[in-house]
Amino acid sequence: MKSLILGALALVLAGFTQDTDGGKGITHVEKPPPKHRPGTPLGMLLCFHGASGNANSLLGKAEEMLQKGEVRDDYIVIGVKSKEVGWTDKDDEPVKAFIPWAIKTFQVDPRRVYGFGVSSGAWYLNRFAPANSDLLAGSISYVGGMGNPPASKDPKSHAELYWVIGHKDDSLPPSRVRPQADAFFKAGFRAVYREMFDHAHEGPKEPTQDDAVHWMRALRNKRVAPNADDQEFLKKFDDAARSASALSTATTWMRVASIGGPQAAPVVLQGLESERAGVRSLAAQACTQVMFNDKVVDALIPLLADTDTKVRRTAISGLTFQGKWHYDQAQAALCAVARDEKRAEGDRRAAAQGLAEIVKIDLIGTFYYKEIIWTLLGLLSDKDAALRQTAFQALQPVQADGFGYQPGAVADQRAKAVRRWTEWCEKTCGPRAP
Repeated sequence: MKSLILGALALVLAGFTQDTDGGKGITHVEKPPPKHRPGTPLGMLLCFHGASGNANSLLGKAEEMLQKGEVRDDYIVIGVKSKEVGWTDKDDEPVKAFIPWAIKTFQVDPRRVYGFGVSSGAWYLNRFAPANSDLLAGSISYVGGMGNPPASKDPKSHAELYWVIGHKDDSLPPSRVRPQADAFFKAGFRAVYREMFDHAHEGPKEPTQDDAVHWMRALRNKRVAPNADDQEFLKKFDDAARSASALSTATTWMRVASIGGPQAAPVVLQGLESERAGVRSLAAQACTQVMFNDKVVDALIPLLADTDTKVRRTAISGLTFQGKWHYDQAQAALCAVARDEKRAEGDRRAAAQGLAEIVKIDLIGTFYYKEIIWTLLGLLSDKDAALRQTAFQALQPVQADGFGYQPGAVADQRAKAVRRWTEWCEKTCGPRAP
């Protein structure tokens, strides 16, 4: 008995607590936010350590990520410990029992629960999160592979991944993981996939560290209903005629953006399809803050031809935000605007700047967004000097000397450098698509 008491005391002193809700025990360490507004639901970031780690292993890094993103006070951070050295299927039932317990105990918003894992923890979350999408909205996964994704008739309704692999990782190089990511995308699941030149088998660092937090903040659980107050708010828009005036107020759209996810999508669609330019602009602005669903992204695209300049530019900003999180149709629409010489000069420039923003991290090792890269390369020969400058600034980080390209030079002087850029692009991205 004495040894049991001493053992329990050691766990408490180490910062661990053991909970057996429903008979399913899991060791965890919790880190509440330093300052939190009472009555405001917390998000939750669950940390899954690498092999031979413990519940404390990722807490510091998780807190650093949130602190840099200036959202530390919005989340409780919890580290959990696997039953064995690393994470296995044996951990599924304890984790499934722990998440609802933690949501209830710490008054967490169940639509804002996310995983964060490194190595073994990332491998585990890459499987567990999509397979348990009623528990997790998504997962930030560093240097972990993936088994087969779950069978699904609606893969886009599953939890999403922010998935990072390192070119300097000798144990899990991109050559092993890229086919797994390709299969995940081909099956219809959603993820942001990054391969980083300077990343080894390690946890998060910039620039993906900050980017992952922005992704997480934009994502909501697709299967968990909003709370009662939010449901009542959304229900007011079932009658489009009665809700018309509410769509004109900024406070409405702040509330819609805070709810986010497919649950709020019908209201956004009403706004994007409104006859009033001001409402269309406010709805598009909401798309610069949070993800909703594919239907919303599809509805943004026609606004690129809107008669109102503000609506068009806000739609470009919305599509840029959605394109960063791998909405293919958003990326393709911006490429089309940037290439179209019949479009307004300002719209083309804004679209090109959006493409540069989307591809910024992709150009540090992944090169997944091939249409964007080819579009930017094509703009190196555009008649608009500002477009050439934007495209060159986006591409230059991959080649220190820029192959001698000068945006302000005449066409003949640029031609040789453009040929070298084209050769680079064919080697890196494959042939230009029709």
